Amino acid sequence: PHNGEQMHNWVNLENIAEITSSYPFRTRIDDYPAGPLRVIQSRDLVDRKEVNWESVTAIAPPTENWKKYVLKSHDILFSIRGSYNALLLDAMDAETIASTHFFRIQVTSTMINREFLAWYLNQSFARDYYKRIESGALQKVVRIADIRKMPLFVAIPPMPRQLELLELSKNISVENEALRRMVKNNNQLLDAVVQEFAHGR
Repeated sequence: PHNGEQMHNWVNLENIAEITSSYPFRTRIDDYPAGPLRVIQSRDLVDRKEVNWESVTAIAPPTENWKKYVLKSHDILFSIRGSYNALLLDAMDAETIASTHFFRIQVTSTMINREFLAWYLNQSFARDYYKRIESGALQKVVRIADIRKMPLFVAIPPMPRQLELLELSKNISVENEALRRMVKNNNQLLDAVVQEFAHGR
């Protein structure tokens, strides 16, 4: 199909993207401030939406082959434990790899926008799939084989429609954040009034 067409029938994630594991660390990740390589870990995510680069650990490069695990701009990191969250990476100013808590997703099809795919993987209908395939007693995880076979769409929207949905999602997020701040400010105002009454003012 061409870029302006819809892709009909069910599409598995592996049909439009390459999904790989992260570097298989066999020892603890030790901080080495002068190290040229950085490692993104679960603790480095802020609200599961972005990477807090100030908290990312710098390390000395592992002795074994690690170059193929270096992340690229527009890669999608997928958290395989608990939150099952997808995050689209921006440009990085140093070589960076991810811990084993993440899968790496690289879009291979021109039919889908990378940001749209990351957005889709965070929606409730996608999370329903993760809940069906997760396994483990104490710590729930998803297997890479099941993520590769994840059914995505009955029809992938044309690129202009994908961009429209992304813009709508961003606008709603901005409005929700404004409402959150308004509620917080109102609660602070109420608390201040209550404190005045409590102190007989």
